[in-house]
Amino acid sequence: MNPTRRQVLGAVGATAGAALAPRTLAGTASGQQGTDWQMFGFDRANTGHNPTVSGPTENVGPTWRFETDGGVMSSAAVVDGTVYVGSRDDYVYALDADDGTLQWQFQTGDAVESSPAVVDGTVYVGSFDGTIYALAADSGAIEWEVSTGGRIGSSPTVADGVVYVGSRDNYVYALDADSGERVWRVETGFWVETAPAVVGDTVYVGSEDNSVYALSAEDGEEEWSFETGDTVSSSPAIVDGIVYVGSLDTHLHALDADTGERQWSFETGGAVAASPAVVPPSDAPDEATGGVAYVGSRSHALHAVDTGTGEQLWEFDTGRPILSSASVADGVVYVGSENATVYGLDAADGTVLWESELGSSILSSPSVVGDSADGGTVYVGSRDEHVYALTADAGELTTQTPSDGATDPGGEKSGGGRGGLWDYRFLLWPVAIASGVAAVGGMYYGAKRAGLFELFEDVGAQPSEYDREPEDSSDSEAELPIWEVVRDDVIDRAEETDSTATQDLLVTKYVDSETMSAPMVAYEIESFRDDPAHITLVEEPESSLSPDDVGSLPGSGEEWSLTSEGLVFEADVDPGETRKTLVARRDVDPGDDDELLDRPDVTVDAKN
Repeated sequence: MNPTRRQVLGAVGATAGAALAPRTLAGTASGQQGTDWQMFGFDRANTGHNPTVSGPTENVGPTWRFETDGGVMSSAAVVDGTVYVGSRDDYVYALDADDGTLQWQFQTGDAVESSPAVVDGTVYVGSFDGTIYALAADSGAIEWEVSTGGRIGSSPTVADGVVYVGSRDNYVYALDADSGERVWRVETGFWVETAPAVVGDTVYVGSEDNSVYALSAEDGEEEWSFETGDTVSSSPAIVDGIVYVGSLDTHLHALDADTGERQWSFETGGAVAASPAVVPPSDAPDEATGGVAYVGSRSHALHAVDTGTGEQLWEFDTGRPILSSASVADGVVYVGSENATVYGLDAADGTVLWESELGSSILSSPSVVGDSADGGTVYVGSRDEHVYALTADAGELTTQTPSDGATDPGGEKSGGGRGGLWDYRFLLWPVAIASGVAAVGGMYYGAKRAGLFELFEDVGAQPSEYDREPEDSSDSEAELPIWEVVRDDVIDRAEETDSTATQDLLVTKYVDSETMSAPMVAYEIESFRDDPAHITLVEEPESSLSPDDVGSLPGSGEEWSLTSEGLVFEADVDPGETRKTLVARRDVDPGDDDELLDRPDVTVDAKN
């Protein structure tokens, strides 16, 4: 990436010359049809609040689940009896809302964490292949596709005939919903992972450059921006002229929608990556002076915040971080946790009405449809590679899978994922490593590393000064390209990531717990600086570490050390350089790998 992207350029692409025929949404004032859940956050304002439905409130459990071939972080859109959802197996799926049977599947070129938006018979969704797709809702046939310059994790928002979406190329895009023609695009200072919110003539969006932007829906011109203290990966929600947005600075911020002026900030005690669900005063509990914002954080708690005062009404501790964005319907808050459980909580006081434990952590936001007559249904994805339908008195759970005869306009393969030998490529590692060992010789080396996890050198206590000299013993091993393959494969397979941006350096962590017997953590350090720097990363584990607990790749032992501070990585990084490294963490159970996503302490010192 170009270092000039550190600053917000406010550059606006050319507007479309032809006038756009508006495509309006029927239903409520927010543009949402009452019985459907059309896009992330329920409506174009990202409120997460469906005022016209009643979800299940007691004896709730899964009635069906649909098996994909990758974790499901995407939140479902539910329209006209069909559930639309993406998966990290590269597919977008359309499922029957009643029983989960597959209607069609569309293969993209990479993982789909973006949540689909379904409007006027078209499904709009982004993919990590850098493309935003428009698919026919009834068949999955492609209507148009537009490529961006980076992965798309942002969920599109559709309003008045325009699709708004962010990309990891640092841009916010406005595309004509019928043709995909670009209306405008605006560059921010870093990745745009959030779902834009559209209210009136303004688009509100967060960027990982730490800022929230208000842009003109007509031409993308910046109306205002607000800088938080850290990355903004929480999507803004707008209710009654106030923008509610979380930040990794551990706060939920309330901003004036017209000016960007901060009204209040609420400290959650942990990074806020989830998006808030906000109910207006008319639907709020009597205890609130205004409305209520419900937001989860890495503090493990769901917080209910009075929007009139910025004070907490109550909190509910799940025991694990909450990255799932809450949803609210008929006085019930629905939210998932990394403890693998979905909760239904009384919106007034946080009392647990029900809880349903699924197979793995929940990052997907619950989508709620139905009414009191049918009991309602909650649709949610899980990292256990399933989409679930939760109902009252569910009965026996049925499991649906992609069938060989499924309609797949996106590719020939049915069943999801890359499939074939790709998912088993890690089995080739011992063979490749053995070949590399034979090439450099050394029977002792080969014997020492028989078995997958002995691939890693133990990290012992070492000096932490800058001028620590590399050890010569593993230099030849460091030249083996297989270690780069192992490291890059972890980055490719990882289903959990977290980023830290500081002093023009970006540190991204990738956690993979499925390939080997213990979690592996890869670090990608990107410099956007104009001068060289010495970077120090410090990981403080929950319990003390021994040299047997942590392993680094051959050749990188001089960069990793165990000190009184914890696990320490030190390296020099040149301007524009990207450095990658990998450690094995035997001290953490694979089922608790979310512990490894805590952000490291990063220190950057300039070097002359």
